[in-house]
Amino acid sequence: MVRSSSWIAFGLVSAACAFEAHAQFVTDRIYVADYQNHRVFEVDPANWTVSEFKPQGSGPIYCTTVAWTPQDTLYVSDPFNSKVWEYDSSGSGKVLWDSAKQGIHAPHGANGYAWAANGDLYFANTGAQQVLHFPAAGGGPFVFADGTDGLRSPCSLAFDASGRLFVSERDSGKLFVFDTAGNATQFDQILGSNGNDSIVRRGDCDLYVADKKGRIHRYPGGDATLRVELVDLSALGIGRAALQWDRFHDRLYYVSNAHDGFLVVDPETGTWQDVAPGAFGVNLPVDLNSITVVGERCGPNFRPYLTGKAGTGGVVPTLNGTGSATLGGNLTLEVRDFVGGTFGLLVFDLNPDSTRMFGGDFGVFVGAATGIVPLTLPGVSGLAGAGDLDFDDTIPNDPAFECVHFYAQVVAVDPGASRGLSLSNALDLFIGH
Repeated sequence: MVRSSSWIAFGLVSAACAFEAHAQFVTDRIYVADYQNHRVFEVDPANWTVSEFKPQGSGPIYCTTVAWTPQDTLYVSDPFNSKVWEYDSSGSGKVLWDSAKQGIHAPHGANGYAWAANGDLYFANTGAQQVLHFPAAGGGPFVFADGTDGLRSPCSLAFDASGRLFVSERDSGKLFVFDTAGNATQFDQILGSNGNDSIVRRGDCDLYVADKKGRIHRYPGGDATLRVELVDLSALGIGRAALQWDRFHDRLYYVSNAHDGFLVVDPETGTWQDVAPGAFGVNLPVDLNSITVVGERCGPNFRPYLTGKAGTGGVVPTLNGTGSATLGGNLTLEVRDFVGGTFGLLVFDLNPDSTRMFGGDFGVFVGAATGIVPLTLPGVSGLAGAGDLDFDDTIPNDPAFECVHFYAQVVAVDPGASRGLSLSNALDLFIGH
């Protein structure tokens, strides 16, 4: 095995982070809370099938807020009985907090829980007009923000990469932002919204808010002055709504208590598709309130796409990755199964492609901004599958790299391949938060 190290021009990244291998819950699986019908649903994004997640024994009566945790458990809020339940994937659970005993109200909002980068938990103690802070090291809870900061009905929370906390108000339409010292600023107020139900942020990029009028608002670059209405979904019904990212942060999920379905929304264009129409009702009016995704705080990842082109001995080379998704994090691009002792190129760009080239599928757009890194592949010359190379790099600690997709592929000289060239699969690498 040979290792190489040198920062690639744009800064490639893969993000196989600490929560990638789950002992219990399945990565990318989606959970949705149904408030009035006392249910939590499980959605499989592979085929958009919907099934009920059934807790063992007694459980929450009213399910408002669900959150997958860094401990690989599922939080389910029951604010009207002032309890928060914690479950493993089998449905075995326990009461985590009980207001009657501990004085802690359960979150009401769609995104009522938020974890800081250091693992500290913050949640919207809506009934007490507070945001509470639970240090990962133990102790607390401590009041992070309350009515003295202007809060009246805090319901949903979202961190940005710099550690600022955004808080949406359920009733006033106001949005607040708190710096790391807890100093509050009113970020915006969406007039005529009837209040805001859900807030999500894509790393240090755009902020998205769903209001009670069935609209999703977008703040490009997190700038309050640039707010635009991404899409108006009021034709589906007006009511409480919930947003959540998929694990790659390139599509939004949306549900509401006024529509029996599950929407996938393009965060750039606002175009949407209902991928599970009528799947939640089961002869009951639905009351969908919250979405969580297993692995969401693991954040973005690397995704192989297209298929490599075989080289000597019929061996198909691959390109994969491991490492950290964070700015300043370390990564390794794993180049595997090329013929030994040859020369190759790592090609990457900000745009994907799907073009027949060199007798195979080329998945990287070749243009003026394309980056090319020469690679000397090790191993016995001409030996099939011997050209394995680990390419080590560090992501620049620069917010400009946050929320950026890179598309990469390796092409190598191979006398045993058709047209004398072999190809790896293409790889979509996304720098998240």
